[in-house]
Amino acid sequence: MPISVFRKLGMGDVIKPTSVRLQLVDHSIIHPWGILEDVLVKVDKFIFPADFIVCDIEEDVEVPIILGRPFLATGRVLIDVEKGELTMRVNGEEVTFSIFSSMKFPNEKCYAISSTRAILNDSTMNALTDDPLTAALTTLNEFDEEEILEYINLLDAGSSPRPFRQVIEPLNNSKDEVAKPSIEVPPELELKQLPHHLKYAYLGENSTLPVIVSTELTNVQEQKLLRVLKGYKRAIG
Repeated sequence: MPISVFRKLGMGDVIKPTSVRLQLVDHSIIHPWGILEDVLVKVDKFIFPADFIVCDIEEDVEVPIILGRPFLATGRVLIDVEKGELTMRVNGEEVTFSIFSSMKFPNEKCYAISSTRAILNDSTMNALTDDPLTAALTTLNEFDEEEILEYINLLDAGSSPRPFRQVIEPLNNSKDEVAKPSIEVPPELELKQLPHHLKYAYLGENSTLPVIVSTELTNVQEQKLLRVLKGYKRAIG
């Protein structure tokens, strides 16, 4: 029995603690809150005393409580698998339940999501457009003869389409200047301030073609690095 059902019954004073541990279908182990003893359960015309283990689990709307094998033994239940029937016997009286009928309608709620969604889509489309032609083309409803004639009249009353005019723009015959590589014409760059462990070094003349190197390099190491970078200056620039 879930805790939510137990709280609805208002039987908090009669619950008894337990050290029982239960293993669920997913092989997880849970510790129940307690045990309810001698709870009267009515099944059709029969009333049985039953014990329930209260667990911290989510309540199932269709099956709020689970009646285990001890309860079925108390009711001397016979299960006919072929017919799909469950029979309870008490003091010479019997009551039979059809399992197939019970599973066919698990609850009394009516779900019409698909129909409602289709109606809302049609209504929304009609409400968003004021043009009858657009509404006709975007919906699949069947129209009567009067509506068809109305759409035909609207089409005939429309203005004739304007002739298509092709706009031809003149070509610029001036030759575009070919951009020169940066190693020939170094661009003017705005250098940003670097952290203390970095500094700028230059591969070109007059402090052009800057690269970033470490401040921990010695003069000899820096010159060797710049010599190598200058050899690949065209690929870098």
